[in-house]
Amino acid sequence: MEGPFAKMGVGRLVSVILVFVGVVFLLGACLIIAIHRVQEGHVGVYYRNGRLNEDVSDPGTFIKNMVRKSY
Repeated sequence: MEGPFAKMGVGRLVSVILVFVGVVFLLGACLIIAIHRVQEGHVGVYYRNGRLNEDVSDPGTFIKNMVRKSY
């Protein structure tokens, strides 16, 4: 076997792969949690730092909580 993983043992290679898969899974879970959709018949209202924001989201819009700014 040649390449950067040639000198690794099988157990170590499996460990590296499992850590990589775990990190990818966690990043994907964070992205799924950060984005949500306002259902039809509802409006989205948001609190930031214990204060109700003045803007609302219309039904059917997708919201990214991580980049949402309060004005």
